[in-house]
Amino acid sequence: MKNPIVVYFLARIGIFVVTLAILVGIFPGQDWFFAALFAAAISFALSVLLLRKQRDAFSTYIYEQSQRRRDGLTKPGTKDVENETLDDAEGKN
Repeated sequence: MKNPIVVYFLARIGIFVVTLAILVGIFPGQDWFFAALFAAAISFALSVLLLRKQRDAFSTYIYEQSQRRRDGLTKPGTKDVENETLDDAEGKN
């Protein structure tokens, strides 16, 4: 399974790099700092418009992980050994 976190961040970085390359190509010899600032602003706007599906998958993944941690099921099939041991000990008394 692809990790949606990695997919989303790679897509965001890719949009930024492409935007930065275009800005540097259009305005050669200009300050890199301002080109990077403009590329960040433009790539943010593009990512909001273009990466909706990846962002939804990212947020769903984060939500499911938090629910698993909250419920104590960090991995499928994980058992709560300590509680089972205590329950068995109480049942034998």
